[in-house]
Amino acid sequence: MNLVVVNAPSVISCKTQTRGWINLTHVRQLVHIYHQKTLILLVIWSNGDRQVFRGEDAVAIIRSWENANKMKG
Repeated sequence: MNLVVVNAPSVISCKTQTRGWINLTHVRQLVHIYHQKTLILLVIWSNGDRQVFRGEDAVAIIRSWENANKMKG
């Protein structure tokens, strides 16, 4: 009898105001800065792609990321 282990990624969902739902499961790195009192977030995905979010979208992503990491323990 062979045992097969399947590693299925979980979904870390986040609702943004301007870009709808995004899945943060494949985030490699988050880099944030403030520019003229606006939060700017650079998301680097596991495939190396980069995406920039600003303002409330950036805040929503950071909150979702922090909440997901709290649940991991």
